[in-house]
Amino acid sequence: MKLLKKLFAVVLALVAIAVTPLSVFASENNSNEQTFIIREDEIIENLQKMSDEELFELGYSDEQITELRNFDYFDALAERAALDDETLLLYRYTPEEIEELREYVASGRKARKTISSNTLTISLSFKNKTTGKQADGVISWTWKRAALVKFIDCVAVAWKTTNGATINYIPNSNNKVVATWTKVNPNSTEPNQKTSSSTWQVNNNQSIFARVAMGGTNYFAYSGTGTFTMKATSGTFKEFYIDYAYGHYTITASPNISVSPSGVGVSISFKGGTNDNQHIKRVYNASFGIVIQY
Repeated sequence: MKLLKKLFAVVLALVAIAVTPLSVFASENNSNEQTFIIREDEIIENLQKMSDEELFELGYSDEQITELRNFDYFDALAERAALDDETLLLYRYTPEEIEELREYVASGRKARKTISSNTLTISLSFKNKTTGKQADGVISWTWKRAALVKFIDCVAVAWKTTNGATINYIPNSNNKVVATWTKVNPNSTEPNQKTSSSTWQVNNNQSIFARVAMGGTNYFAYSGTGTFTMKATSGTFKEFYIDYAYGHYTITASPNISVSPSGVGVSISFKGGTNDNQHIKRVYNASFGIVIQY
């Protein structure tokens, strides 16, 4: 265990050089971010209940559907537990979590304690603000450790003013989503880190989305950021609702955007709705200050 902890310290140092997780800078009282527990066993179970036709509609390929049908959560944990310490540290397990994982697998599903869940932290903030007129929105995500299955994830943002001028999405070269891929295979000769960019797809002038490749065999997209410009096309606005949503295992297709008939909110739902609860929903004032979470 002492040797493992020493190795963990070395890997942490290498990771810090390669990529600094956004959560390092987030205080416990940071109003811009929220953290969610991700239960991959439940997500996979919900997907496995779908028919092949439904999964095709969501954008899953024949190969991915076969992988889902054959996927067993405990077997996946057993496969991960069999990895060497160096690899598990790159997957960002702590020495204690490595021990917990291997004890859980060795028990044959009979361990009294449950295995620690993965977590996802997402944030939403604004910069370059002009009161009542425009700003650049910044979204981000940070995973605690690598997910068990790496398909395609999706990020989306939608907004609606409650009064005053309409706010529209303004395309420019800086508006994109950038995923930071960190190497998780110590035997790979590829670089320790690289990035992958996605362009925003525009649903309408008040909702955008982008698909995010999670890294493949040798990498995992532990973190990423997205920037978008929103601007009142005429006049000024006083207040607006906004929803930033992160969809895990979301393969394709534009998300559904709904606006409350009474004008008290905007909501994103990803096609399939298998894991649709990673949201930041807020009301902002003309100065881009948070009025309320909804």
